[in-house]
Amino acid sequence: MLDETGARERRLRSLPSRVGVYFVLALGLFGHLGTGLAWGELVAGLTVMVPRPSEKALRDLRRRVGVAPLKRLFDVLAGPLAQPSTPGVRYAAGARSPSTAAGA
Repeated sequence: MLDETGARERRLRSLPSRVGVYFVLALGLFGHLGTGLAWGELVAGLTVMVPRPSEKALRDLRRRVGVAPLKRLFDVLAGPLAQPSTPGVRYAAGARSPSTAAGA
């Protein structure tokens, strides 16, 4: 995703772009905690000690990665959960997701 969207870093960094993607996903899960604690949740399960970056470093990481890799990730992974045979669901041509009979 990073190569496709041009978001890969061009030099060696202590916080590479791939870590930024994981961090933004962690913010989606733990956003109510704030950036510092969301980082802590992200690295909590690692077996090695990871230094805690500053709030500025995390903010810069988010800006450097940008929206494009996450949008691309969504485009690749998003899809309908229901099947055409699921009761109450109908598919519209070209729709990203099915609609329900109640919502139609």
